Amino acid sequence: MRKLSIVLALLATFSVVASSAIAQDKKSILDWPSTVVAVSGQTADIVSTVRFLHNGSGCTEANPRFGPHPTTGALITGKTIALGITIGGSMVLNALANHSESPRVRRFLRIASRSSGYYAGGVGAWFAVQNVHLCGW
Repeated sequence: MRKLSIVLALLATFSVVASSAIAQDKKSILDWPSTVVAVSGQTADIVSTVRFLHNGSGCTEANPRFGPHPTTGALITGKTIALGITIGGSMVLNALANHSESPRVRRFLRIASRSSGYYAGGVGAWFAVQNVHLCGW
């Protein structure tokens, strides 16, 4: 339960910092809103997974990379790596957009960058809802 509290505290801190930075410069390579959505959705998935693994429901982790009963550390490590790749890819797309001379290419790259963050957050949130629905809280 202590680890769950730490994760929630980190998420809350990140959300406060991110919300103050949402009005960002167009040349920034980090898209804060989509980053906040990605981290929030994936954190919700971790929190709900850890909860159902310890609530006596008998539910198991469906992701074969983690195994049926992963540790909290393994879940956090796996999600952190996945988020790092997602956010890093998003930053690369924004950096390319900043150096493009074509307005159409810039717009396409920025939309692709944002979409990756929103997609990662949506998938995490969907799995969190499924966890709570199927395994209880």
